[in-house]
Amino acid sequence: MSLSSILLLRIAFASLIIPLIQKQIADLPGRVERMWWQFAFASMLVCLVIAVSGESIVHPAFWIVAAFGLPNAMAYYAYLRAINISQSKCAVFSPFVHIISIGLALFLLKEWQFLSWGVCIGIFLSVTGAVLMSSNKTTVTRNLETKTNTGDTKRFWKLVGFYTLVWGLALFLMKLFSEAGMSKYAFIFWWYIGSFFGSTIVKWRVQEDSQPLPIKGITWMLVLASFLVASMLLTYWSYELAPVVMIQPIFQITGVFGTLFIGLFLFRERGIMSRREWAGIGSGGCGAIFIALALT
Repeated sequence: MSLSSILLLRIAFASLIIPLIQKQIADLPGRVERMWWQFAFASMLVCLVIAVSGESIVHPAFWIVAAFGLPNAMAYYAYLRAINISQSKCAVFSPFVHIISIGLALFLLKEWQFLSWGVCIGIFLSVTGAVLMSSNKTTVTRNLETKTNTGDTKRFWKLVGFYTLVWGLALFLMKLFSEAGMSKYAFIFWWYIGSFFGSTIVKWRVQEDSQPLPIKGITWMLVLASFLVASMLLTYWSYELAPVVMIQPIFQITGVFGTLFIGLFLFRERGIMSRREWAGIGSGGCGAIFIALALT
């Protein structure tokens, strides 16, 4: 499969289909139960992929990828809670995942040549957008109403900050292990096996009062898990075929605006956004573009 085909499929899965499914199920009860089924299906799917492909999953650092499953499961639960508040706001903060991974690459992989004025401007605009949005105390509720609630605003910040940090580290791990020779099949295997055990611990610790998922709900988790596994495989595959500096800006732009499109237009979040929040979205979106263009 060509690199362009891999990129197009990954963009379609990660920037459009997956956020759409996640937003649709985020408002339903039983987040923990659905998350557990999602990672259970993902772990079964990666086992099937390994069995069919016959690829080896042996690597000296496999335990690092597997151990990251617990924080990944916790981060995913935080993400589901955050997009339940506002998916468009979450989209503005997505560049910080890339900023964290770039920062780690600069200091640990010594990729100083990637730090330019464009990247600095993009970081400044992204931070400005975050400040503009967080300074407004109106929060989106499930009934698409607004209310002044400082506690909800702080909770949203904590949720976004946690999953952003975890996924920024995860993206750096993908860069690191792809360069260290770990195959895409080995990475996704240990990643989802670890995440399944992580989701099991989260399910045990978070006492959520919910009914068992119906067959339809379980089926949706299988569909979502299939796209997540495919997206992870395509992402890692693209890192193996081309330099990260050529791939990451593409994923960044499409991820931000794909999620914004779903949140603002398909779920009509634009009707409850204040001028300050619109300015934050604009600044954050421009920041993402500056960072992506500076890295190409």
